Amino acid sequence: KVLGAVEGRVERVERWVREWDLSDAQQNEIWGLVFDAHADDSRVMYDCALKYFSLHEAKDLASMPALRDRIVKGLLITIRSPELFRCDELSQLAAVQQLKADAVFAPLHRLLHIMARETYAEFLAFSEDSAARAFMEKHSLPLEACATKMRLLTLVSLGHAKKELSYAAVASALHVEQAEVETWVMQAIGNGLITAKMDQMHELIAVSMCAERDFGQKQWERLHESLTDWRDSIRSLLTVLQNSRPGS
Repeated sequence: KVLGAVEGRVERVERWVREWDLSDAQQNEIWGLVFDAHADDSRVMYDCALKYFSLHEAKDLASMPALRDRIVKGLLITIRSPELFRCDELSQLAAVQQLKADAVFAPLHRLLHIMARETYAEFLAFSEDSAARAFMEKHSLPLEACATKMRLLTLVSLGHAKKELSYAAVASALHVEQAEVETWVMQAIGNGLITAKMDQMHELIAVSMCAERDFGQKQWERLHESLTDWRDSIRSLLTVLQNSRPGS
């Protein structure tokens, strides 16, 4: 009943942890249970995974098979989900990064890294490897669904790099026919990944907004620039208002 009352609200569990003054072991246990309870809801599971896995940053997965199993489960759900497009936070966790050297699940770590930061070209190279393709088949990671996700994420990266994109450039990056470009742009817009307008006559895409695939130094710099511009605009507005007052 308690787990059912969570209703996907990680904040509520965090409040319980504070109010109940739980030990580290108790926190690990409750977050593990909450993670398990929301395996069917990828969005909630992702938030729970971030919290639960971050509690084990200094742990050795080789000595904790249950934790390893949950991390693998979390990554598989994240990659399969048609709703989760941002996974950089998950990929950066130390516990997750241990899978990079895992004898069995290193391909899973590589695929997560591709979805977090790379493009369709890297995914194509990965999927053309026979061992990687066999891994995907064994763990129910549909090639076509993953390819769709990577094409949409690649479109996001293109939009960050350049605000005006030609149909030809998009078709090349996504490895699709130029006639399919508008369909992919509409799909990206529908998923809230970009805001854009298409000029069919000139075959151009004007991108006004892109979702963030990750939040690193470049994103901090963009945020700082936006805040600086906002501050300067406010100052200019205040100056205009001050000068417009009678007697000024």
